[in-house]
Parts: sequence; C-alpha cells; structure tokens
Amino acid sequence: MVEKTKKWALVIGLFLIGVVLVSAGCVEETPKEEAPPGETTTTTTQTSTDETPTATSSSESLADLLGKARSTTSVKYDMVTTSPGEPTETVKMWEKGDKRRMEVTTDEGKTVIMITNGLDTYIYNPEENSAIKMSFDDFSDAPESAVEEIQSLMDDYEPMVVGVETIDGKLCTVVESTYSTEVMGKSYEIKTKSWIWQKRGLPIRIEETSSLGGVDKSTTVTEMKNIDFGNILDSTFELPKGV
Repeated sequence: MVEKTKKWALVIGLFLIGVVLVSAGCVEETPKEEAPPGETTTTTTQTSTDETPTATSSSESLADLLGKARSTTSVKYDMVTTSPGEPTETVKMWEKGDKRRMEVTTDEGKTVIMITNGLDTYIYNPEENSAIKMSFDDFSDAPESAVEEIQSLMDDYEPMVVGVETIDGKLCTVVESTYSTEVMGKSYEIKTKSWIWQKRGLPIRIEETSSLGGVDKSTTVTEMKNIDFGNILDSTFELPKGV
C-alpha cells in the first residue's frame, strides 16, 4: 500500500510536466526571453547565464509561472527518475500541442511506446507490432482542460514558493508541498520539492521524499534532461502502418 501511494504521488508530479505541455498552443501569449527555434539545453552546468534572479512575486503567481509553458509549441526531452534501491529509469518524451509520445525500455530490454493524439491514447508494442487503444471518453472524471487540471493540483497540494536556485544554468523558482494520509495506522507523508524554470515555466527537477511514521524516509528524483525545443514532425505521433 505504501509503495502504491508513493508511486501515485510520483505520477502526480510527472503528470504536472505533461499537462503543462499539453496546454501548449491553446492560449496565445508573448513569451519572455523566448529562445530561437531549435534551441537545445543540456544538463551540462553553465558558468554564466543571462537570467536575472527574481523570486516569484504577487505580480507573477505560480499559475502565471507555469503558464509560460503555453508558449512552447514543441519539445522533446529525457525524463530521468532515480529511486533508492532501484535502477535509474529514463523515459523519452515528445510533446507538441495535444500530442504526446513516450518511450520506455523495460528491465528486460523491451520498448513500450505510448502515443496520445487528442483524446485517444495508444500503447504500442514494437516487438509484436500491435497496439491497444484507450480514450479519455471512457472516463467520466477526465479533466475538462489542462489548465483546470493544473489549478486543481495546486489547490489540492497547496504549494509554497521557498526560494530561487539555479540548476544547470537555468534560473528556477523552488516550490514545496506536502501530502499526508494514513497507512496501516501510521502517518504517511510525502514532501515534494520542485524546481520550475522561470524562463520556460517547466518543472525541470522534482524531489519527492516519503516517510512512514516519521521514519523510513526515501527520496525519488525526477529530472528533465536533454531538452530540445526544435520542431517535431507530426508523424512522430502516428502508429506505424499495418498496426
């Protein structure tokens, strides 16, 4: 039960990355410090940056900061997750408007691909050249919009801005939130710390520390690496012919 709750909290953190990007292109706005097409950022620490440290203020709420991601028309990146006692997991992500492609390699070396195109999601198995189709229409509690879902997450977990830090040359607003419940008669708590890139509005690092009864603490870290804002072909979000 503890592991399931912990994994669900991690899914919430990762889903925040996805829903922010799915809303891209839905609202027209002029991005600040927008990089030219094809800009690529890596995890190599930079020695200088043109970004000026500023804390998120009343004039720029957390919602406004996350809203900057709407100016991102397409992006691909590696989502790297490390957990105590577990092998590092790397998920390759492609995002463009309401389209998403996710590639995961299992411990057995098999690749599983998930493609979302609007409301339809396909789980594709390249080894068998077969796919399973799912639709959000099948779920009555599907979010009406990505922006509403982001607001719901912020309301439920009451995030607090705690400072400003730089990661890999990217100036970030640091946000913390706490989720508590009861598991097997003991208090189960998950503290989440997120680094949101001020220039782009993307949570490029998420740390989630869980504890049961105040002990047995473990921290899971998820990072966005090898970020590339170049254009992505629409064919990336299509199943191969013959599937």
